[in-house]
Amino acid sequence: MRVLQVTNFYKPIWEAGGPARSTYEMARHLRARGHDLTVYTTNWAYQDYHLATNTPVDVEGVRVYYFENLRKYAPHLLPPTPYYSPVVARKEVSSYDIIHMNEYRALLTAGVCRYARRYHVPYVLQARGSLPKIMHVQRLKGFFDRFWGSRMLRDAARVIALNPREVEQYGMMGVEQERIVTIPNGVDLTLFSDLPKPGAFREAFGIPEDERIILFLGRINRIKGTDLLVDAFAEILQQGYRARLVIVGPDAGLLSTLKQQIAGLGIDGHILFTGPLYEARDKLSAYVDADIYVLPSVYETFPNSVLEANACGTPAILTDRCGIAEMIDGRGGIVVRYDRRELRDAIVGLLDDDAARQRYGKDGKEMVFSEFGWDSVVQRVESLYREVIEEQSA
Repeated sequence: MRVLQVTNFYKPIWEAGGPARSTYEMARHLRARGHDLTVYTTNWAYQDYHLATNTPVDVEGVRVYYFENLRKYAPHLLPPTPYYSPVVARKEVSSYDIIHMNEYRALLTAGVCRYARRYHVPYVLQARGSLPKIMHVQRLKGFFDRFWGSRMLRDAARVIALNPREVEQYGMMGVEQERIVTIPNGVDLTLFSDLPKPGAFREAFGIPEDERIILFLGRINRIKGTDLLVDAFAEILQQGYRARLVIVGPDAGLLSTLKQQIAGLGIDGHILFTGPLYEARDKLSAYVDADIYVLPSVYETFPNSVLEANACGTPAILTDRCGIAEMIDGRGGIVVRYDRRELRDAIVGLLDDDAARQRYGKDGKEMVFSEFGWDSVVQRVESLYREVIEEQSA
């Protein structure tokens, strides 16, 4: 099959979060299964990767367009605006057997959808958590839905949900149940076959052996709930626990506010900011040495970091606002409400219970290896593509 994947962000722009990584893994595994893969994406990033733009480049056997976008000239422009992409899409879209849209509210996706309709090329749409109108720019999201989004959903041959919560969200957007398919994200299990030795992360960052490590890994912004975690951690320290809160990830708008919060609480010496760890071994070392991984998000659809922590044998605590909460609860860790006291008590409970931490670590690792490998996920995506193509040609 000739497959076009469309996503705002792609390798090496890992700071964009889970969708960039998931789309990369899907394209890579589909290519390994013999399919011809092209990716349309943008070059918007927090740093300059010196990417060749508006022309195809080879990324591990996948043909990738990094479209230049207007944020280069207008940094405060809200959506990545790849102005050159319609020129390429108009020429190429008709040559693909199927198109996989990896985000909902994106101008890049809307533009490709237009040409997919014109040339009668079927497409599947995977919102990857972008359906709800939460947090900010709600008016802009409503504008997008009115002018492009509703038709994008209506014309999709199938939509892919990551979990039951997203199935409900599609339904609320008017998508019929028979067009909704649930396929989770995957985990690259090969990364976890040879884990770093325990202690490497502690040694690299000078963390004493008698300090417990509470780890957060993700973008530092309001939606991830790091401010709630800092408040809970301050109370844990007040109870006399020797612990270090390690915050791994790029600043996405909250870092300066978070540091002011930490200074106000007087706990600067107990919190470590490492910045982003993009090298796989560095990130794995953090998971391996952590006593508990915590994701206190306001909202998440499918946080891969929880599965990565579990794959390293590390128990997790996450809020019930995370889309994979039901999968993790009682298996790879504990689910709490978005509440400071509940979060604090759950962390303290696991710090005090070695047997529970070991049990969640063991059960969580078995769960990830048995249910979330990319090979099985991509097989399901491949079957969906074939089904859609057959329907189109009938």
